[in-house]
Parts: sequence; C-alpha cells; structure tokens
Amino acid sequence: WVEPTYLEGLLEIRKRNDADLSICGLYRFAGGRRKAHDAKTQAVILNTEEGLKWLLHPNRFCGFAWNKLYDLRVIRESDLRFDEELGMVQDLHFAFRYFLQCERIAYNPRPLYYYRHGGVTNKESPLTARKMSALKTYQKIADIAANSPYPSLEKDAYRSLYNSCLRNVYSYYNGNTQDPALLEQLRKTMKACKGSFFPNDVYPLPYNLLGRLALISPRLYYEALHAKRIITGTARRNTVR
Repeated sequence: WVEPTYLEGLLEIRKRNDADLSICGLYRFAGGRRKAHDAKTQAVILNTEEGLKWLLHPNRFCGFAWNKLYDLRVIRESDLRFDEELGMVQDLHFAFRYFLQCERIAYNPRPLYYYRHGGVTNKESPLTARKMSALKTYQKIADIAANSPYPSLEKDAYRSLYNSCLRNVYSYYNGNTQDPALLEQLRKTMKACKGSFFPNDVYPLPYNLLGRLALISPRLYYEALHAKRIITGTARRNTVR
C-alpha cells in the first residue's frame, strides 16, 4: 500500500529540486499490514553517475517502477519502452536507460510505499523461467553500461548478475528443481562474472563467503544459507531431500 501523500510527495520533491526524476523510500515487510512511518528525512540530489550507482546498489532505491515519478517528456523524447523480450528485472533495465537521460535525480528516503515480501519472485519460491530471465536482463544492463559515459558501472551490473545467480541457486534447491542444465548455466555465469563480485563492499562478509562457497559447491551453499535462514526465522521450514 502507499501513503496518502504518495504522489504528492513524489511531485513535490521533483518540482522543488528541478529534477528529471523523483524517487521515494520504501518499507519492506512480511506478513500483515504495518504501521506507517513518520520519519522526517531530507531529499538527496544525485547526478547521473551517482544515480546509476545507487540504482545498482541492493540497499538503495533499486529499480522498482513504483517508487519513481518518471517524466513523460523524457520517455517520449528518448523513445523509451519496457523491453518485451525481458521478464524479471525489466523495470531496472528501463530505469537504467532513463537515468542516462537525467541530470538531476531527487531521492527522499522517507517511505511512501510499503512493499510486502513474497510472491513468485521471492528466493523461497521455486526456480522458474521468469527468474532465469534475470540473467539476460543484467547482461543487457552491463552491455549498456560498457558503452555509456560511465563504463565503470559495468562491474556493478555484473555484481548484480552474480547475486541473481546466487538467488536462483537457492531457489533451485529449495524448490527441488530437477533440471541439471539450469544449474550448470548458473554455475557458468557465476564463473564468468566472479571478478566483479569478489571483492565487494556492498554485501556483508558472511554473504561474500557464501558466494565463494557457491562456486565450489552450489549444494553446500544452499544448505549453509538455508540453515542460517532457518536459525534467523527467515526461511520456510521445508527440508530438501
């Protein structure tokens, strides 16, 4: 759900900062409805490169379409459309191309959108063709970055690709997927872009170590992460045979 001031807030920070795009914060939760936040925050103004860097960062505003107020003029002038060949993360692919057209991006981290975890895109759900399509999306973003004025962002895109593979490896075993070809595709992709994931200061050290374990044994990676999630109460209590 959204705050009553959702659209008003997005429009206000965009106008006040003469921005090409405005973004609001979000609050992630699981289960039932949560009380709205009343935190007072201040907008951050980002240039193009900073905005793209934050866009690919897992703990910033991410590529979601629903926490951004786009400018139809920019979309029309740049002939931007969602890529219909893509499935998962197509909103990030659109956002990346839009950000390249921006000079000023206004971000207010105050949550105006409340995002409930779960659904078919959650790592707990079985591995699907849609989830695997994220690999193609991140590869496209990396290609765009490499040919943009900010080629260093190619590494950030491949870091995201590696993390997407880790999520899919978890889904592969958690959903008892019986398709070794999919697992092999994930392993080959991780090996190809491991140089962009290690080392990194975006994910905590334990996750980095688990990421290295996935290269050696995807099954051991799953079992270690699943055990950790059960201990912390974030995983379904289902045992893979």
